Amino acid sequence: MQVLSYRRRFGLLILIMNGVALVVAAVVVLILFRATVRENLERLRETNNSQARLLEEIFWQTKDSHITANIMREAARRFTGSARTGEYVVLIPVPKSENFQVFVSRWDDSEMELEVQVKSRNTLLKDGGLLAAMADPRPTSRLGIVRLQTGKEVLAAIEPVQGLNWVISNQIHLSEVREPFLHASLYALGVAIVVNILGAFLFLQVSNPIVQRLERLNEELEERVQQRTAELAAANARIQQLNTQLHSDNLRLSAELDVARRLQALSLPRPEELAHTPHLAISGVMHPANEVGGDYYDVYPQGQQTWLSIGDITGHGLESGVLMLMTQVAVRTLLTYGEPCGAHLLNILNQVIYDSVARMGYGRTLTLTLIYHDQGQLCITGQHEEVIILRTSGDWERIDTLDLGFPLALERDIQPYVQKRLVQLEPGDGGILFTDGITEAENPQGELYGIERLCQVAQKHWHQPVEAIQQAILADVTTYIGTAEILDDMALVVFKFQPDGTYPPNPGATPRES
Repeated sequence: MQVLSYRRRFGLLILIMNGVALVVAAVVVLILFRATVRENLERLRETNNSQARLLEEIFWQTKDSHITANIMREAARRFTGSARTGEYVVLIPVPKSENFQVFVSRWDDSEMELEVQVKSRNTLLKDGGLLAAMADPRPTSRLGIVRLQTGKEVLAAIEPVQGLNWVISNQIHLSEVREPFLHASLYALGVAIVVNILGAFLFLQVSNPIVQRLERLNEELEERVQQRTAELAAANARIQQLNTQLHSDNLRLSAELDVARRLQALSLPRPEELAHTPHLAISGVMHPANEVGGDYYDVYPQGQQTWLSIGDITGHGLESGVLMLMTQVAVRTLLTYGEPCGAHLLNILNQVIYDSVARMGYGRTLTLTLIYHDQGQLCITGQHEEVIILRTSGDWERIDTLDLGFPLALERDIQPYVQKRLVQLEPGDGGILFTDGITEAENPQGELYGIERLCQVAQKHWHQPVEAIQQAILADVTTYIGTAEILDDMALVVFKFQPDGTYPPNPGATPRES
């Protein structure tokens, strides 16, 4: 695209300024013209009103329309009008006919005989214009611009005379109002053109040194731009090189995250493992907020007994995922080698995790709850979220684990803080284990999902298999979140005690876990 020189820019600026000035002047003239039209209309209306009221007063005083007509004729004959094209018109109906006497007085015919014509209503209505409006069977006061049958436009005021059925009007031609503004506009346009030409000439004479200086500066600027362009090209080449390297690093990191995500997914209990848990029906799931999550749950059968665990590592991402895998391996190792006491197991696990976190410099901690199940009795140890116990009767119980342990990897020795809680289950009873990613899920309004809603949804579907209960809870959480962003990992475990593989009879319940 061709760039205009400074001289052309100044010339274009002058043209624009002149154009704006002319437009402003035209708008001002138009505003003044409209104001003058309104002023003339108002003057016509006042004149008409005063004349109509005067004729009404004369008629009521004399009670004789002939006397009133004679007075009107004399007044109309001497009518001087309010403008050069002014007209005073009186329409008087002829008794017992559809004809009218039309009295017209013009300013340039003053002191001359009044022009009188007799015309029928149909003729007046057919001719149109001002007389048609006056000949209306029900004349009313009117004020405005009327187009005559000759094509001319007039400013007119129409007023009926009460008691006489007369109609009077005053009018002036719109061209008479417009004419001075047209003359003034032409004069102003001519003066503006001359002034603008002189102003442009003087402006160019004065601004010529400035233009020359600007042209020199522009040349210097173009040289600097070329120099900077070359520097930017070199910098862009370096950026492209760094982008290529960054892309390679991102691919490598993405591959590492994918491996970590797959390792984490493989470390979670598989459905076929959960199907063979003695005396318990269990369903679990974990959804990470990022590629790798920090939530953890596991199920470890030991003969006729079963260990369940659930935990939450601070934060999420690769570091939290690695710590989750370390925790799972450590728990399974201690259980495999016959660690019988949950409290002692937690203390040993805390020492291992504490040393590992300190070595890696992660600065992470985790909450962890262990549940030992044996023939319907639960032994709960460790601090995490609440454990929800649900009964076949529809009741539920929330067990606070705050006093049952201490966050791992925060202190080296947590043995004084570890306690246990025993809960007895009847056939069909069970529980819900979860992480705060579920209860603290937010909807678009920033409101939390909450543990009460979790309990209500679980109670509503408790007669169903554990897989269906888990899916119903996750579906409700997803619906609650809506379009809001998922901010934290989610883990959920649902279990039921069924010593013989069946549920106690419930109306409408499925008799056996699917």
